Amino acid sequence: MAIVLASAWQPRGEFKRFFQHLPLLKKAYRGIAITLPPDTETGLIESLNVHPEIKAVATSDWSHGRADALRLALDFSGSHVHYVDFDRLIRWIETRREEWDNILLEIVKHDCLVIGRSAHSYQTHPRALIQTEAISNLVISYLVGHSLDVSAGSKSFSRRACAYIVANCMPGNALGTDAEWPVIIKRGGFEINSILVDGLDWESADRFQDTAADKNSQEHLAEIYDEDPENWSKRVDVAREIVQVGFEAMHRELPSLYRFEEYDLQEEQIDNGSRFHFEEVFDVQDYLYFYLDSLTPERTQAEVAGLVRELSLDSPRDILDLACGFGRHAIALAARGHRVTGVDKYERFLEIARQEAHERNLPAEFIQDDMRSIQFEQKFDHVLLLFSSFGYFVDEENQLVLKNIARALKPGGSVVIEIPNRDSLIINFQPIVITEKGQDLMIDRCRFDHFTSRWYNRRIVIREGIRKDKPFFIRVYNSGEIKQLISSAGMQLVNIYAGYEAEPLSESSTRMVIIARKPIDE
Repeated sequence: MAIVLASAWQPRGEFKRFFQHLPLLKKAYRGIAITLPPDTETGLIESLNVHPEIKAVATSDWSHGRADALRLALDFSGSHVHYVDFDRLIRWIETRREEWDNILLEIVKHDCLVIGRSAHSYQTHPRALIQTEAISNLVISYLVGHSLDVSAGSKSFSRRACAYIVANCMPGNALGTDAEWPVIIKRGGFEINSILVDGLDWESADRFQDTAADKNSQEHLAEIYDEDPENWSKRVDVAREIVQVGFEAMHRELPSLYRFEEYDLQEEQIDNGSRFHFEEVFDVQDYLYFYLDSLTPERTQAEVAGLVRELSLDSPRDILDLACGFGRHAIALAARGHRVTGVDKYERFLEIARQEAHERNLPAEFIQDDMRSIQFEQKFDHVLLLFSSFGYFVDEENQLVLKNIARALKPGGSVVIEIPNRDSLIINFQPIVITEKGQDLMIDRCRFDHFTSRWYNRRIVIREGIRKDKPFFIRVYNSGEIKQLISSAGMQLVNIYAGYEAEPLSESSTRMVIIARKPIDE
């Protein structure tokens, strides 16, 4: 199945039970996105992230935990996202495995499935929860026009619906998401469905236990809970927050509606290849005209110096420069004595590279080929894929490129990939960028599609009074998704930097320089 698990988890002794069920979770979900409180121990998070199927982060603000979990889930490539509070999920698996299995089969049928509690499940809760949640459920059901149990801690969304929520939610009211998410989905025109299950019974009795609590423990602790007036007051406040956030979401302006009629036809044409002409986008004359001034020898030497340091290029090596363009990195490395093979799809770029290598008598060979079809077998010590040359194909073909790289590397060899950082691109997104050179213009009209993680550009170049349309997209990634792709290609991530000076990566870093290694013991 293509379902991604998303969860905000405040661990209360469930780690032993989590790792016990991890093989089952890996089998059931395409990926697992977990957000944890800000004070979570680093070692604990690292113990989760050693698994390629898991991406776990400590939030900067725990009130954002649920929203951040959905956002994190979109880093994986699943068709649907199942959000569930982690303590509830673990109990559900332990007590009603078959029911949970059946719900996973149901999830993929719907844009939005609100998973609520059956009458039996509801009766396991303290009366303070039952009576206050009856009010908030009634109000939110009225707002969305569908009878829902919104506070059960489990909902699922198609990828498109999930991205719509992420684009339009207001993090900060953690419990209010129970209402906010269904209301946003309703206003976005998605269909809401619901189902009731036994497995979402009261989980608080399970705290700090190695197994799920039995019926007697549930009943006893529910009675104790109800005896404390502060618990009743707290539950009233929770119901009030859910209702308030629901009404606010109902009247909030939603500027990011994902219908995009203006783009639909053009992007469909780009996706199916009828308008995405690589030869036009990477036309050598226009490309060099607008970019060459920024690709200075000083910049190239600084980048190569970073490669030499990180790859320990202290003796001649066999290096493959994929999408080498006019050979600025390949030529500089060949000048240092390395045996360089440059590969590019466009012969005009290669002619420039060959000419310079010939004039300087450098050990560099330049071959016209497509990175999706290269057939090198364990030939290179290092492979380079630089200057945003990764991501121009559909997801399966992008993955194929990484597999081709792994096959081309000798055991123990390394690959360096330089691409934009998706997190920064979203934060600093600019819908229009105009590059001027004399009287000529390059106009980039852009948008980011959260559903596909593609950055679409309806580029227009105007040179000497002649207009050329060059629409294209590039699939952009963040560190978590790149880590997963590299692992799937049979390589091991070594590090991700913000640049060639090995600067630490952060959310604001505009670039990512990724270093990965092919295992020696293949």
